Amino acid sequence: MSNQSKTLPDELEACAAVGQTAEQHALFNQFVGSWDAVVTIWMGPGDPFVSEGIMENTLDLGGRFLHQHYTNNDASFNGRGYWGYNTLDQRWEGFWIDDMATFFQLERGQYDPASTSWEMKGEMTDPGSGKPMLKRTVITIKDADHHSMETYFTQTQGEHAGQESKCMEIQYTRKP
Repeated sequence: MSNQSKTLPDELEACAAVGQTAEQHALFNQFVGSWDAVVTIWMGPGDPFVSEGIMENTLDLGGRFLHQHYTNNDASFNGRGYWGYNTLDQRWEGFWIDDMATFFQLERGQYDPASTSWEMKGEMTDPGSGKPMLKRTVITIKDADHHSMETYFTQTQGEHAGQESKCMEIQYTRKP
């Protein structure tokens, strides 16, 4: 009997195991539903830009992923995201796409039960400079009907290299 046939059942078991949900997936339940969103964006000096919209969150693929569908109130901005827990690498992973960009925003991170928050990190190209920048997102559960998301960017090159700045905050309130 070849080594390949001896290891195949173990490989199949391992593949089946990574398809199973874990206790972390149950944390998505608190995000399911319709949410009013107040979005504040800082794009430099001066007053921030504020808009409002609706985030619709549903479970997808047997509760393995949270599907996010956002539309601002005047339908001038739309976004989609997926968020999941990777049982193989034991980390949270997500991506966001919207109609203001042609790229995926990818992030990975961890959950802190003491603060009921996730810290997600990624890297992307700064559309203004074309240089790489780091992205950090903090999602915090306040109570059953409120959570927030804060996004920070850190330039990796130039005179502002290493400086983190808050660029966006979203306050979510569950719709009745």
